[in-house]
Amino acid sequence: MSSHLTAIHYKGFSEYEMELVEQILKEAKVLKTMKITVESDLDSKSKLRIHKEIMKFPRASQNCQIAFD
Repeated sequence: MSSHLTAIHYKGFSEYEMELVEQILKEAKVLKTMKITVESDLDSKSKLRIHKEIMKFPRASQNCQIAFD
């Protein structure tokens, strides 16, 4: 996975899956884009906190762009 994954779209993301996203970002060396669609039942404050936390995660790929829905 780490040398082949270039794009990922994570639908239905909840805060319980933060470790998985962190691990993917840490290991995926050629990842170009990660799009995260957060569960619709989360309030805007929780969504903002998740966004800020994910943006702090270290990335194996310097070219990786993260987008949030």
